This record gives sequence, structure tokens and C-alpha cells, in this order.
Amino acid sequence: MSTADQPLTFIVRLFPATTGGLWGVVERVGTGRKDAVHTPEDVARVIAAVLEEQRTNSLESPEPLR
Repeated sequence: MSTADQPLTFIVRLFPATTGGLWGVVERVGTGRKDAVHTPEDVARVIAAVLEEQRTNSLESPEPLR
């Protein structure tokens, strides 16, 4: 299975902030990388960045011929 075919799994932990917003982390399962978030847009940005990184990596390292 190529990296492009592997699912990406995230754990999103969000908490209400006393100022009316939110705070939390997006954790990538498998690597344990955690990114802080403060808005719903931050959650989307973090996940989109990982997807773009995955896409770029799969373009740079093609699957070996069989």
C-alpha cells in the first residue's frame, strides 16, 4: 500500500475558553505530533497541512515497480 492509500487518523481535543472561544490540540495518530488550535479554522488548517505534506511526499517518492 502506498502512502497515498493509507488513512490518516487524528485526535481532536477541544475545550471551551473562558473568553467564549475555544482551545485544544490536533494530534496525528502514529506520529504523536500535536498542534495547538484556538479556532475551528485552526483545526482545518492543521489537517489540511498534513494532507498537503502527505500528497507532496507521495509525489516525490513514487511506488517501486513490481
